[in-house]
Amino acid sequence: MAPAASNLLREIYRATIVPNDHLPANVVGINSYVDVRDNVAGANRRIVLVLPDGASTQPNAVSVLSPLGAALIGLSEGSSIEWCTASGDRRSVTVLRSTPSAARSPTLADMQVAQLERPMW
Repeated sequence: MAPAASNLLREIYRATIVPNDHLPANVVGINSYVDVRDNVAGANRRIVLVLPDGASTQPNAVSVLSPLGAALIGLSEGSSIEWCTASGDRRSVTVLRSTPSAARSPTLADMQVAQLERPMW
């Protein structure tokens, strides 16, 4: 199995799956706009978390199958997480704000991943 899929499956295994309308607005889901702070570089940026096919069609899109995307899914505002990049470097980000889009994820049959409390890895 590809490392990206393995990372996402690990997150889904630890997560609680909830109907889309039960996912709090401040929790990162598919098609959420997420303001993050890179805790290593100290820089802030806004991304949108997307399914893999949307990563090339939207500006600032991050695929849920990327190391960052798999790390962010289900985090709530104020949460921080560390992960390894594809090249093996350790990274750390903090979710400053998560804003759901109008179409947060109809392609996932109205289900989202919510994990309000996760251990760091």
